[in-house]
Amino acid sequence: MFSAFDIERKNVYSARGGHTFAVAGTVESKGVELAGAVRPIDGWKLWGNIAYVHARYINFIDPGPAGLNFSGNTPPNVPTWVANAGTSYRFATYWPVEVGATVRYVGNRFLTDNNEVTMLAYTIADAFAFVDVPRADNPIKGVDSTRIGFRVRNLLDRAAQADLPLERLPVKDRAGCRTVGQLLPLLTGLVGVENESSLVEGFEEHDPH
Repeated sequence: MFSAFDIERKNVYSARGGHTFAVAGTVESKGVELAGAVRPIDGWKLWGNIAYVHARYINFIDPGPAGLNFSGNTPPNVPTWVANAGTSYRFATYWPVEVGATVRYVGNRFLTDNNEVTMLAYTIADAFAFVDVPRADNPIKGVDSTRIGFRVRNLLDRAAQADLPLERLPVKDRAGCRTVGQLLPLLTGLVGVENESSLVEGFEEHDPH
């Protein structure tokens, strides 16, 4: 399946922390997505998708004292590339058992509206298994079937950004790789918030996850 989109949102709010927001004007997002799934043989499934997004502020001048112009910049926490893939196999046993694995890639994203600091891309792999209990063996009367599932997240034990506190996120700026915690004093001045805690709150409010 292939899809393309061209979305324009007006009067978008940009979080500034402390439950305060700035009006970012218009955000334009253009992109494409390719997705597919196949069954090579009975019981075996393969699926995946990849998406490209080009997102930009069209007219965004920060109302703060510095009056920073973010027009043309990418909104925070919006990756250009995202990809997912997975596979599973279903065993035709008396109680059907299915096992599988998935992998997710999230590309680089900017940390703030000024696009000075980049959060580094990451990849996460998970595994899962489940058993379907047929109605005849189901202890709960009136229920057609029951599924018992198991899941192991982050198989490679990577320090995925989705699971880290904001202060420990790996990022890259002009000085090289470091963590958000080391950059907070600098970022506070760049984006015009009052203090470091406001910057943390603002990013967490903007987080689309």
